[in-house]
Amino acid sequence: FQKVLMKDEQSDAHTYSIIFQVLGAVIVAIFAFAKGFVMPPIAQFPINFLLLAVLYGTGTLCMFNAFKYIEASEITIISSTRAIIVILSATLLLGETFSLQKAIGAILILTSAFLVSQKLGKIKFNKGLLYALGIALFYGLATTNDAYLIKYVDVLSFLVIGFLFPGIFLIIVKPKALLKLDKFLKPKILAKMLILTIFYAGGAVFFYYALITGAKASQLSPVHQSTVITTVILSAVFLRERDHLFKKIFSAVLVIIGVMLIK
Repeated sequence: FQKVLMKDEQSDAHTYSIIFQVLGAVIVAIFAFAKGFVMPPIAQFPINFLLLAVLYGTGTLCMFNAFKYIEASEITIISSTRAIIVILSATLLLGETFSLQKAIGAILILTSAFLVSQKLGKIKFNKGLLYALGIALFYGLATTNDAYLIKYVDVLSFLVIGFLFPGIFLIIVKPKALLKLDKFLKPKILAKMLILTIFYAGGAVFFYYALITGAKASQLSPVHQSTVITTVILSAVFLRERDHLFKKIFSAVLVIIGVMLIK
């Protein structure tokens, strides 16, 4: 859905990022308030909530920009390196353990990203690749920050803030993006954005409930990267992203093996 949205040359990543974040907040808020909204302790952890806004806001902007320049399957594989960011940051900041097995798994994930970023034997550091690496960096650090905060919050209520604050941050960074909202809120575009956000919001709920039921950040993020297989297959079928398909599938398999070692 993101690739379809960003195919139009006139598409604006910043505007789409704002719509995505705010729409996500609205969707989750419906369930949060039905269950009983509990205001997260923002005043108690101001730095962490500021980081949440900046890291997720910047990561989302990188994500929409990446889909404008490279294939969905490539983005998914390259951004899987966020698992390495989570492992390192969770080990350093949260005291989670790091072993040789995890190191091997991390190397396999990095290798897969390296392979898929090559074209004709040479790595092309184009905008798309850099944006995909930006997704990994900012979302990876944001996941570690979430793993710390999740112990003190109600999951659904936290997710409302988790979607809303990055949206507010993006508006503050570029308020002129709001002037383009009417252009990108057409029924067809809004319907696609709504479906995209529902999938992301649903995935986020499962992700955070996994954290509060015992999964460690250094385990959960790599396991989440197993979605690369689904993305590579769906991109080949629906988006006709079939160039270097064998290399993509091989890289996706490496990610899965790396995930199995890290868990």
